[in-house]
Amino acid sequence: MCNARPTINTRALFSDATNDYRCPAEPMPGDTVKIRLRTGRYNVDKAYIYVNNVEYPMTKIKAVGYLIITRLRLKLIMTNYIIISR
Repeated sequence: MCNARPTINTRALFSDATNDYRCPAEPMPGDTVKIRLRTGRYNVDKAYIYVNNVEYPMTKIKAVGYLIITRLRLKLIMTNYIIISR
């Protein structure tokens, strides 16, 4: 039996700076920001946002067809963040 994991479907990964994926779209330090990430269903086990080497897990909020939408609410101290999926 093969224990190889499938590759991530990068065509299904999506997030941007619009109000649909980051609310508010132009946050200021001190704001609570909702960040969303779209992934392929059954393709990503967990999604995290890393800020200053601290891992924040994202929560699955809905499934639409072959896609999963995850979300994180985070109080913004600075404006740089990176989205990483596993």
